[in-house]
Amino acid sequence: MGVPETVPIPAGPFLMGDDEVRDASPARSIYLDAFYIGRFEVTNAQYDIFLDANPDHDPPAYRHHEGYDDPSQPVVGVSWYDAKAYCAWLTRVTGHYYRLPTEAEWEKAARGPDGRTFPWTGGEVDLHRANFGQPHGRPKRVGEHPAGGNPEYEMMDVAGNVAEWCEDWFAEDYYEHGPPRNPLGSWQGTRKVVRGGSWQDKQEMVRCAFRSHYPPDTRRDTIGFRIAQSPD
Repeated sequence: MGVPETVPIPAGPFLMGDDEVRDASPARSIYLDAFYIGRFEVTNAQYDIFLDANPDHDPPAYRHHEGYDDPSQPVVGVSWYDAKAYCAWLTRVTGHYYRLPTEAEWEKAARGPDGRTFPWTGGEVDLHRANFGQPHGRPKRVGEHPAGGNPEYEMMDVAGNVAEWCEDWFAEDYYEHGPPRNPLGSWQGTRKVVRGGSWQDKQEMVRCAFRSHYPPDTRRDTIGFRIAQSPD
């Protein structure tokens, strides 16, 4: 039925935050339990299966627009609520609990064990490594830019392609006041965290620690999502 592939992220500490990134300081050590995260962003083909099973659910914006309709492209034009509905449906049909990644989980999977600035090794910016910095571009098929993912954890399209909804409410000072173990984000807010940057974003927005945020009903052609899962 097209269940998105996941990759394991081991338990342990990682460096979360970046003193050079707005709203992401101070950088500090955070401990996370083990979890799984989608190897790729959820694709149009995978989301279509959900829509076929839930015909009353609104289709994503841009789904049949030219440049966004390839089955292997990440689905875009979905709100945070849409992404949550997909995870809830996947949980029902598989019997395994799926959810969105927390902001901390997303950042650990993106940065790897060595706290890198970008998912790839080294801190150099290279437009050939990932799909970003293209103001007139479009999403690429998932996995088309393997260098834009994290090689240790085999998580693809971390930088660019489409930005991704996370579970957390956004709080500007959360990096300063959040707990050091398994942080879940603020308990309330008006905007949800979005991570990773997209095909149209500048280089600073595809840094692993960069934080974006939007109202949860936002549906943009630059935002999709990937799934996460805790061990059974």
